[in-house]
Amino acid sequence: MTPETSLPVLGERIFSLEDQLAFADFSGDRNPLHIDPLHARRSPAGELVVHGIHTLLWALECWANKQGGADGIASLHVEFTRPFLIGEPSICRDRGVDASGKVRLEIVVPAGEAMLVEFALGSDAPVHALPAGAGAPASASPSKLGMDEMVGRSGGWVMPVEKGRAARLFPALVELCGEGLPILLANTSRLVGMECPGLYSLYSELELAQVVHRADEAPSSIKYCVLRFDRRFGLLTVGVEGAGLTGTVRAFLRPPPTRQASMQELATRVASRSAFYAQRALVVGGSRGLGELTAKLLAAGGADVCLTYHLGRSEAEGVVAEILSHGGKAVVVALDVRAPFVPEDALPTGWWPTHLYYFATPPIFVGARSGFSAELFDRFCDYYVRGFAQLVEHLSSAGLTGAFCPSTVALDELPTDMIEYCAAKAAGEVLCRALVRRNPGLRISNPRLPRLATDQTASMLPVRNQDPLPVMLNLLNDFASVQTGQISDRRSAI
Repeated sequence: MTPETSLPVLGERIFSLEDQLAFADFSGDRNPLHIDPLHARRSPAGELVVHGIHTLLWALECWANKQGGADGIASLHVEFTRPFLIGEPSICRDRGVDASGKVRLEIVVPAGEAMLVEFALGSDAPVHALPAGAGAPASASPSKLGMDEMVGRSGGWVMPVEKGRAARLFPALVELCGEGLPILLANTSRLVGMECPGLYSLYSELELAQVVHRADEAPSSIKYCVLRFDRRFGLLTVGVEGAGLTGTVRAFLRPPPTRQASMQELATRVASRSAFYAQRALVVGGSRGLGELTAKLLAAGGADVCLTYHLGRSEAEGVVAEILSHGGKAVVVALDVRAPFVPEDALPTGWWPTHLYYFATPPIFVGARSGFSAELFDRFCDYYVRGFAQLVEHLSSAGLTGAFCPSTVALDELPTDMIEYCAAKAAGEVLCRALVRRNPGLRISNPRLPRLATDQTASMLPVRNQDPLPVMLNLLNDFASVQTGQISDRRSAI
């Protein structure tokens, strides 16, 4: 967690998948980024992300619990500064009242600040008991809009209102402000996650203020209109109105999963269908990213491939099917490198690898810019040190002659928010050198890879990710020629 401060703590919480599903049902925001682990693993976050609006409503509930008879919320401004994951501890803290009289809250998680909230109070703030009704149900699947489709887009729907539900979820907030505010906020989550931008979206900012209305008026519809779309950053600004409030929502269009080259594309790039013919290659983490690309390259060069997956079974099976359809050899097995490795149980019967290609990894862009998390360092070591070590230990005595375990150029750059990752990768490099000394018949390639285009390196900001195909093909060809008993740590600068 971030360094201790003197700010009062209003609440602490660890959001669960059950929490996610309950909020998805309340809001209509069933974007798979929040409720489908297989989809979320291919997002930049790598794991399930807590709904930003759910976090906001929890923060407001924490604050409302401390008030007792305070004025309602007349205006609200929220910045979602960092997505955070289910299972992560979060803290809601009171940052006090600023010079203009606005209340300020913050949410912090182990990696740092996740959300900033400020709002003004008013005795005439709208308090609505919206009429109960089924409203317009959200689609089962989020929209997948192109950039041109979002420009000038507008729409709206009657917000579903189940009597008493908002009060059951956020009782203190509803008592203070009525159910209109939490219902409208929840429907802005539906707007971003399901309607516009939809599937590949990430909520960024919200600003709301009350509008003049008749005392007997209780708008139960939400209306929206896209005001601006910045193509450089994929940033969408949307005007919204409903429940006596009006304002703007900002959301990013996040990148879709990164596509690796197909077997058909690779056929013309691998010099010979026998380039890797002598290899029985175990590709750990072969369901996507560099592992997927490596499995395809090896198969295109004649290797007998066994690729592993941890969560992405359907993706791994798709890679194998593609390899087989182009005349290659491949099978797939499940493997969690953090669990004890029993070769006889983990590998196909009678199949032992001559080569190991190791791409197991958790999400990497999860560190904070200050402090050091021993827990995060241990998590990285589970993959980059312990997981690799136990595989080599079990396989080196059964015919393993080579292992490919990439490192990273981040060790040359040392980004301040990747210290734990870099420390674990440095330990992995030391491990590779030690394993070669212990096993004179083993060759290990441990190159520091540049930033290559994968799901892990996808970003909402303009960054230059290199095409992984030429980089990996050159490294695999070099690895095939490395002499026994050597370690190759050539820095890849392709």
